[in-house]
Amino acid sequence: MKCYNHNDRDAFGISLVTGKGLCGECLEEYKSCIIEKDSDFSKKKIDQLMIGYSTINASKFIGKLFIVIGVIFTLIGIIPLFGSENQFSGLFVGIFGIFCLLMGITYNKK
Repeated sequence: MKCYNHNDRDAFGISLVTGKGLCGECLEEYKSCIIEKDSDFSKKKIDQLMIGYSTINASKFIGKLFIVIGVIFTLIGIIPLFGSENQFSGLFVGIFGIFCLLMGITYNKK
């Protein structure tokens, strides 16, 4: 494969954004991605991809956090149901725990 800009040179890499073959003079590494040198368009596209990727990871983390909180509150809510006189407070805590579990499962599916 030859460089898109220099037909006499072999391509050293392929732009992640445009898919063009680029020689060493024409390519630039930006956030561990190969793009065309001095291309603001490519940099903006890479930034958009990175933001989307970090949002997905944050959503998965929040989902796991909700699941852990849900399990803890569900257990705290269930324990008073066995022998405690104040069962209503445990019931509300347990319902909150189940709600957190459902929220965590919903976040992890995204």
